[in-house]
Amino acid sequence: MNVHKHFHIHPTILNILLEVGRDYGMPAMRVPHEPFWFAARSAGVLPGLAQASLSPWIALMKHRLRRARIFHNDRIFGMAGSGAMDEAGLLAILARLPPGVSEIYLHPATESGSAITASMSQYRHAEELDALSSLRVRAALNAVAVRGGYAEVMRAVGRSLA
Repeated sequence: MNVHKHFHIHPTILNILLEVGRDYGMPAMRVPHEPFWFAARSAGVLPGLAQASLSPWIALMKHRLRRARIFHNDRIFGMAGSGAMDEAGLLAILARLPPGVSEIYLHPATESGSAITASMSQYRHAEELDALSSLRVRAALNAVAVRGGYAEVMRAVGRSLA
């Protein structure tokens, strides 16, 4: 389950989603756990601290997802600085990528501004697309043997997204 804006951190909302997910066979859910070092690097110390302050809720969420046998990512990169991921940011992540399942949060596109949505007017969509297309990023991805999206990860752990 991909829960936009991450309201599912709240235990009551998580309860509802786990109940509905059980009824519909939900195999996975995004956990918005961004490491402090990256949140602070991309958005500043205060957003980094705000992200770090969620740690107890994130730990509870991961515990409940494991108990419910719902697959989840271990961490996510790019939330605090949403819409501003560039080549340097991607290279920094890949240089320090820990073991486990990490999601990199991007909004690439060929255009920005009102062409996409007013709520994303400050996003640098084209820069994010350029970063994803970078030969340096591709080389770094190959060096750390990164695999694809959730479907591939789920196959690797023997579960299906269907």
